[in-house]
Amino acid sequence: KFFSERPVPMQAMPTWLLVIEVGDMFFTVFFVLDVLVRMCILRLDFWRVCANYVDLAVSITSLVEVTILYAVDLPVPPVLFRLLRLGKLARAIRMVTMTSVLGSLQLLVKCLAASCNMLFWSFCLL
Repeated sequence: KFFSERPVPMQAMPTWLLVIEVGDMFFTVFFVLDVLVRMCILRLDFWRVCANYVDLAVSITSLVEVTILYAVDLPVPPVLFRLLRLGKLARAIRMVTMTSVLGSLQLLVKCLAASCNMLFWSFCLL
């Protein structure tokens, strides 16, 4: 009964599907360019970090998915390809571990997290 009504009207579904497809394409291009720029700048140092292999695999998988998805009609649903993108979650986890390496950034993140409660009440009073 919770899902008895659609949160998005059927008339707006094609628009939302287009927004999702454009966003998917944008982030795929962004992540592929990110990996390529890091490979050009770091050269051999790029291959010394294990997390870069995950980034490269996710970028290649995303690029192949977008290429196949928009070039060919597949008999399998595209959800199977999107499951392969769980590696992007590994990117987010990598960024969290990277903040622990940078001391000043970690301090700033802790200060922001600690002040969220006070900031919320300050906005409510305004």
